[in-house]
Amino acid sequence: DKGNANIQIFKPTQFIKLIHEAVNKYSNGYYDESYSIWNEILKIDENYQFAHVGIANALYKQERWRESMEEFFLADDRTGYSKAFVEYRYQVFRDNFILVVLGIVAASALLVLLIVKTRQISLKTLDEMHSNNKKMSTLTSLKMSLGVLFHPIETFDLVKNNRGLLNVFSGVIIFFAALFVRLFYIYTVHYPLQDIDIRETNIALEAVKLLLAPLTWVIASYIISAIIDGESRPDEVFVASSYCMVPYIVVHFFLALFSQVLSRNEIAFYAFMLNATRIWTYILFFISLKTLNDYRMFKAVVTYSISGITMGLIWIVSMLGYVLTGRLYQFISGIILEIRMALL
Repeated sequence: DKGNANIQIFKPTQFIKLIHEAVNKYSNGYYDESYSIWNEILKIDENYQFAHVGIANALYKQERWRESMEEFFLADDRTGYSKAFVEYRYQVFRDNFILVVLGIVAASALLVLLIVKTRQISLKTLDEMHSNNKKMSTLTSLKMSLGVLFHPIETFDLVKNNRGLLNVFSGVIIFFAALFVRLFYIYTVHYPLQDIDIRETNIALEAVKLLLAPLTWVIASYIISAIIDGESRPDEVFVASSYCMVPYIVVHFFLALFSQVLSRNEIAFYAFMLNATRIWTYILFFISLKTLNDYRMFKAVVTYSISGITMGLIWIVSMLGYVLTGRLYQFISGIILEIRMALL
């Protein structure tokens, strides 16, 4: 070192020597020795992520799948966790073949029964609403919302025909249910398939991300449809928009549970289900707009597109208003501070 007029000699610390030894042992197939050395490393630094990965890999080679999954989880390694989970899932299936098959059959039968029962409830409610002449109860409105899963056009047509009799509170309940399902999904979905880190979850932000778009749609679509010879009223648009969130609630709830038996290898299928639900929801918003305003197809497409653009404009104007309000507040605060300083 010319600046200090000395010679500095660098050599590996005991910590790095242990890491090199553990890696070499693992590479040469000595998994038990590698496992022991990685544990010594964790005694020096229990938060060293690479050590957890090393232990997880060693446990994986020892076919200790469950323990390997736990170590991969501590290392925040979703790919490694999924790899160990696939082996663990196969072991459970092999050791409990009869029980697993019976469980699959029972779950499938329960799902079919639930779908049939839900359809029966929705059809019965829709039939009753055709002769309805009094204000809907909250429960009736919630049961009618299930109709969008099977007969969306008829459901939205009933929303239009029961003008003045709708229960707006049911819409509020559905939106809160959607938020609850989103939080349930975040905290329940299987670790390899998580789209957000639980430790970084912000409930207020998740609420805004989920509810901002449909609530803005209520405003934008009503304004544009009112301009383009629409027939819908604000309460109808709000209730119909809440009904459009029902597929999101149902699918995301069951996907969160179903994800517990899926690995990262099935992420393409899982993503397909999520995207299909999103597209389904968009289509329902379009059907609601067309039905409530009795539009023809071309006019509905134009209004739908303009409403989407209007939503973007509302967000931009709101952001500008927020920024300008903040600047105005700072300006007024500065003036008040200057006046106080002058008076002193």
